Amino acid sequence: MKDDVHTDHQTPSMCAEEIARLKEYYAQRDITMPWHDWHLNMYHPRHPLGFLFFEHHHAILIEALNKLQISLENYRILDIGCGYGHWLRFLVELGAAPERMAGVDISTERLAIARKANPAIAWIKTAGNNLPFAPASFDLVMQILVFSSIRSSDLRKTIADAIVRVTKSGGYLFWIDHQRSLGDGLVGFSRADVLSYFPGMRIVYTMPVQPRYFRFFYRTAGWFARLLYGWTKRWCDSWFLILQKSTSGI
Repeated sequence: MKDDVHTDHQTPSMCAEEIARLKEYYAQRDITMPWHDWHLNMYHPRHPLGFLFFEHHHAILIEALNKLQISLENYRILDIGCGYGHWLRFLVELGAAPERMAGVDISTERLAIARKANPAIAWIKTAGNNLPFAPASFDLVMQILVFSSIRSSDLRKTIADAIVRVTKSGGYLFWIDHQRSLGDGLVGFSRADVLSYFPGMRIVYTMPVQPRYFRFFYRTAGWFARLLYGWTKRWCDSWFLILQKSTSGI
């Protein structure tokens, strides 16, 4: 996986400051919402809200893979900002080979948990701006709620350039992130915004995801939240976009 390693250009000082901020932000969040305490961590799959999103994410991923007839068995897959690694582990359940997968993150603690859960996957500490992979290494790259956390447009552009570089011609980018800016400084992206970061890619799949009403109904009527989403797919905070890299070499 690390043969013919390439390192992207050095991060400017403003990007370095943003990376430091992100490390501190997630370190503090892991204190207030520790992964192993599902009572405190609302995103843990045993927490009622976490479970609702856990089911939702699995369902939308399977629907997209089936819609595009993507077979994972021979894919090399990279997750940018992999966190605890649950997205990659689920792809293993769907047929991906763990030895052909890599996850990168800035958190040593999160990577340690991911490595313990599946040591066959390559877990690498980096901010995503320096990806230690050769050009065109991956058939599928994922970024899940990473770009919205980054306040520096320079850092977002640097990471986007790195993603384009390591994605094969004809390969895919799976993008799940906010449609609009939210509280806590979270940035939102229209489809046009996303395309501006990834020249030479086109959107081949769009699905509104992560309905905001999940947070209102999860304790008493999770079933109704699922039904409402299946019926309307409205009032969602995020996009699930799949972009495909051009095969023309442009």
